[in-house]
Amino acid sequence: MAGLIRYSGIVTKVHAMNRRLLKAKDYDELIQKSTVMEALEFLRHTDAYADAFSDAYAKISHRDAIERRLMDSLYTDFIGLYRFSSMRERAFLDGYFIHYEVMIIKQCLRNAANPASPDVALGSFDAFFHRHSRLNLAALNRCASLDEYMSALSGSSYEKLLAPIYNSGNRRLGDYETALDLHYFSYVWNLNKKNLTDKEKSDAAAALGTKIDLLNLQWIYRCRKHFSMADTDIYPMIIPICYRLKTADIQALIRAESEEEFARVLQKTYYAKWIPSDDLAYLSQVSRKLLGHIYRTCSRKNPYSIATVNRYLYQKEEEIDHLIPIIEGIRYGLTPDEIRKFVPSDL
Repeated sequence: MAGLIRYSGIVTKVHAMNRRLLKAKDYDELIQKSTVMEALEFLRHTDAYADAFSDAYAKISHRDAIERRLMDSLYTDFIGLYRFSSMRERAFLDGYFIHYEVMIIKQCLRNAANPASPDVALGSFDAFFHRHSRLNLAALNRCASLDEYMSALSGSSYEKLLAPIYNSGNRRLGDYETALDLHYFSYVWNLNKKNLTDKEKSDAAAALGTKIDLLNLQWIYRCRKHFSMADTDIYPMIIPICYRLKTADIQALIRAESEEEFARVLQKTYYAKWIPSDDLAYLSQVSRKLLGHIYRTCSRKNPYSIATVNRYLYQKEEEIDHLIPIIEGIRYGLTPDEIRKFVPSDL
């Protein structure tokens, strides 16, 4: 009953926003479009993306411009939820904001390595971002080298985080991005433990913990299969949080000397029932399905809780992750059947 009273307002808001998520029939219609402009015109007539693609600039069909508009829709939804939330709910959303902050700082890092890239522009998220972040986005956008990037982070918690890598002379962007990811997951894991009720902690741990486990699985698999990395080089890339995947499991997976041995070890873990041993090449797709199941289960078990908010934000981000390759498939002339591979199968 307490959850019903506490979360009734924001859950009602989420239910209204849920109705704007694209349905199977929307994807069916979208993949039939012949040009990118037709696809954008279709999105402009949906409830979710009408504002994002309403003005003249939205007619620009470059991928960067489209991604910005799609992300603007996500940020607008987040701001709407934040403004509608109580202090308790904001404690959770403040942690979720770090997810966006890390996404933005990683994009600035890539742009510093490639100065020809367009600046990071936040659109409707700009004012909110500057109120809640201590980063100087204008300075980060001016960076044309890693040295300038680190200077722009001066005085921030991210400077302290990345300084050991920078001072070592390491110029590999992947190491900086890994450090940022580790920071985000550790920060939010500890924040949730401190600010949420016991039931909320359980739901948050199920979603975030499963995501961490699956990311660790994917990273170990890729490091072994595609890069033949040594054990000692893989360990620093692992998120130091164990949920269903135990420390011994991670160690055994890292030590696996072949894909077959990796599969055998995996079949002894909690995730064996979800990930077929002969389907490791599709590990990321299986992971997405499992995460979707976790978010759905938590929100159904505790509909009047932060789990419902968490699920919506996950669904919205997944929707954008599907839309980008669909639009790019249209751009490059793929057939509707080929593009359909990018459409979520669980709608």
